[in-house]
Amino acid sequence: MDAIKSWLSSDRNYVDGVRLYLEFGQDKDLKRLLTVEAETPFKRSKLEKALREVLQGRELPTPEEKESPARVSQKSWPADAAPDDVLKALRSEFLTHFKRMQDLRSQLLLIPTVEERGEAAFEILRLDALCDEIFDQRDHYLAHGKLPSGPEVDSEIVVEPKRAYQRMDTLKRYIRRETRNLARKPGNSAAAARRLKWIKEFNTYAKKFGEETFDAV
Repeated sequence: MDAIKSWLSSDRNYVDGVRLYLEFGQDKDLKRLLTVEAETPFKRSKLEKALREVLQGRELPTPEEKESPARVSQKSWPADAAPDDVLKALRSEFLTHFKRMQDLRSQLLLIPTVEERGEAAFEILRLDALCDEIFDQRDHYLAHGKLPSGPEVDSEIVVEPKRAYQRMDTLKRYIRRETRNLARKPGNSAAAARRLKWIKEFNTYAKKFGEETFDAV
């Protein structure tokens, strides 16, 4: 228990404290709480109290106080959202990270060493942050029609017919390229956003000149 004494008499680095509790603590609910999302004043207070109780030999597994549930657990893909390639790619990317995060959470208490548990705990936090970023991108896309750092949908439209058809040929190549990128990596949300941009521009020309349009889905 010398490590806990040293921690309590130091600057109480949160990361080191979590690792200590994962090794010496008994309360499984608290262990799960400490590995969901990042540090908060609530969690730091619970951690310090729990490590003191471990040191004094009087820790008892008790029901945890309710804290706001992890953000990612409160989110879901809107059922009425148009299933275009950008949303499909974002959802595919989210599910990859979310499944890995859940797998790590279910195995965390079975990992044998404190070092490995600490690494797994912070990988869980990293994956949870990635899931939140994807939801932010999704919300921005639903509100604005483009990803936060994605290309603008609007562009200057060429009016002269010859130049317009040249532009349409160029856009077809762009669309085919991004379609291939998506076929190789369905979770490539940037490629999906670019493809959608080119399709919207192409369809503007196609409608103007009576040509066949592209399906954005």
